[in-house]
Amino acid sequence: MKQVRIFEVPIYSMKEDIFNNRWKNYFQNNFSNVNKEIMESIKDVYFPMNVWKYNQIVGYITISISKNDIWFDLYSSLNKKFQFKSKTKQFIQDTNLLGWHFRVEDDDNNDFIKNNIIKWLNNLIKEKQFKNRYIDLSVFNQQVQFINIRDAIDNLN
Repeated sequence: MKQVRIFEVPIYSMKEDIFNNRWKNYFQNNFSNVNKEIMESIKDVYFPMNVWKYNQIVGYITISISKNDIWFDLYSSLNKKFQFKSKTKQFIQDTNLLGWHFRVEDDDNNDFIKNNIIKWLNNLIKEKQFKNRYIDLSVFNQQVQFINIRDAIDNLN
């Protein structure tokens, strides 16, 4: 059965403000006696390690369509703790979500399918309890309103 991925929702190790505060505290605690010019040079040494966006992703929730189903998969690191100041890559693997899909009937309209996707996604986030993680739904929420999922399902070969 052919599946087409329509959304990827990133999972960050922590919220952006927490990450930035940890870096701010790190710089203040370790380099408080240097002038502003030297501080900027020190911050450059830690670039891009001190950039939150994309560098702190530790997993994804993917949403795929097939001819009769909507599928949810979770790709995540098995690590439980993540350091804000890390030089190591966190590898991501499929965690094999069993049962996280729902059937799409021929008479289900686009709005019904979208509402079910949102409901199932929210339930997945609640059930998996992503403790201390940040699920970035911003792109999903922007894009879901513009996609006709019913047409995409109907046009699958």
